[in-house]
Parts: sequence; structure tokens; C-alpha cells
Amino acid sequence: MPRVSHESAQPGVHSYVDWQISTLMLAYDAMDPLHRDDIDGLARRENTVVTELQQLARAVLPVEYLLYPQQEYPPEVVMLLTRATVARAAIILGMTEVKGPELRPDNEMT
Repeated sequence: MPRVSHESAQPGVHSYVDWQISTLMLAYDAMDPLHRDDIDGLARRENTVVTELQQLARAVLPVEYLLYPQQEYPPEVVMLLTRATVARAAIILGMTEVKGPELRPDNEMT
């Protein structure tokens, strides 16, 4: 699993990871709004979203990118992540009944 932290990622990756986090945060907020002053609630939600995105990456990334996460992702791999992120947002929003990508047994979080 790539351990790309949105705090320390390279500039191009940073904005992509931020986009993924924002997309799921907004989807959750549309279904279960938090008050903007609920700093603890927002932090918990962001932590949950980051963990969820790590699981999503494990589910969709080819194994070679899980084994060597420092390598640059080609467009087709980024497209896999983008589709999975948008699909997850649609599920959160109740726009689809599809569960989305399942975790492969070899990529489960420990």
C-alpha cells in the first residue's frame, strides 16, 4: 500500500490525495453534516476517510505498486484510483447499490 501522506507528499501527489480526501469528506458531509466548529468530529472523519482511501488503494492498485509504492503511477493506474474514489463517493451518497472494489486477500490491512 502506498504510504502517501497528504501532509508530506510530493506536490502532484499531494493535490491528488487532497482531492480524494475532499471528495469523500464532501460525500459524507452531504449525508451526515458536521458543524464546521466540530473540530474533533472533522478530525475523526478525516482519519476515517484516510484509512478508507488506504483500503481502497489496496483493493485497486496492481500488486507491483503496492510492493514498490515510490514508483510513479502511469495514467491508467491513476484512472483506477479516480474511478474507485468516485464510485465510493456515489455509494456514500446512496447513488448506487454497488459495493465497489473488494479488498483482495493479499492486500488486506493488518
